[in-house]
Amino acid sequence: TGWYTKSLSLRNKFRSTKMHNTVIINNKEINSIDKAKYFSLFSNSFSKILSHKIKPKYDEIFCIRKDDYKGEAESAHYRSFTYIKNDKLIINDKIISNGKFNASSYLHFHPLLNPELVYDNNNYFIKGIKNLIIKIIDESKSFKSIKINSSLFSKSFGIIEKSKKLKIDIAG
Repeated sequence: TGWYTKSLSLRNKFRSTKMHNTVIINNKEINSIDKAKYFSLFSNSFSKILSHKIKPKYDEIFCIRKDDYKGEAESAHYRSFTYIKNDKLIINDKIISNGKFNASSYLHFHPLLNPELVYDNNNYFIKGIKNLIIKIIDESKSFKSIKINSSLFSKSFGIIEKSKKLKIDIAG
C-alpha cells in the first residue's frame, strides 16, 4: 500500500485498479475511490466464482466480475485460471459489454525481476524472469498495444521500490 496517511495521492495510486493484476474497463475504477478520503471506497462491482473443478491432470477456477457504473454501459470481466499440474498456469480473460469499450490489463512484476517483451512467430512472450516464460495470446485480435512500463511496488508499509508492469490495451 505504500503509505496510508503520508501522501493521499500515493495512497490512491496504490489502491487503484491499475496497480493490481486485473483488467480495468473504460478507465473506471473497479470500486470508486473517494480521492479526498484515505479509507473510503464505493462498491461498484461484485465478483463470484462460477465454477471450480479439481481433476487429476488440472485444476480450474472460473470467475466473473461484473461492473455497473451508475447507468453507463454495464460490463463483465470473466477470468479463468487453469493449472495444468506440474507444467503451466493459464489465465484467460474475456470482457463482455453492452457497448463499445476500451480496457487495459495489468501484470505487475517484483522489483528483482527484469521482464522483457518479445514478439516471435505471431505471439508475444515475456522472458527474462528466471525459468518462467509467459505467452500472451490475442484470440480476439483486439489488442491496441502491449508494452512493459515502469511502475512502483510496495512489499510492506512505508517501503516503495521501482518495478515494471505489463500493460495490454484492448478495444472491443
